Amino acid sequence: MHKLHFSGRVTKDAEMRYTQAGKAVTGFTVAVDDGWGENKSTIWIKCTLWEKRAEALTQYLTKGLPVSVEGRLMHEDGNPKLWGDPLCARFEVSVVDIKLMGSKKQEEDYF
Repeated sequence: MHKLHFSGRVTKDAEMRYTQAGKAVTGFTVAVDDGWGENKSTIWIKCTLWEKRAEALTQYLTKGLPVSVEGRLMHEDGNPKLWGDPLCARFEVSVVDIKLMGSKKQEEDYF
């Protein structure tokens, strides 16, 4: 099994929906900075939370919130043959664990 672990900030408020099977799924994106000065770059990582965790955490995953995410890298469309050009492949992270890293005051407000 592979794992990714990264920290960054939520780019916009998370959005929850339900699959046709009735499972809750929340989507959000995390901006992760790398480097510094002129060498600084940012990548945006699409993330998904499922079921009870999605229902419990969606309201807290708001724009600008610092988070630490651990998850599994998944093909966004589930089928790499549909990508066509491999340089245009799209991925998302299926979240296994997430820590909300706001200020102490924010953490007290969450729980």
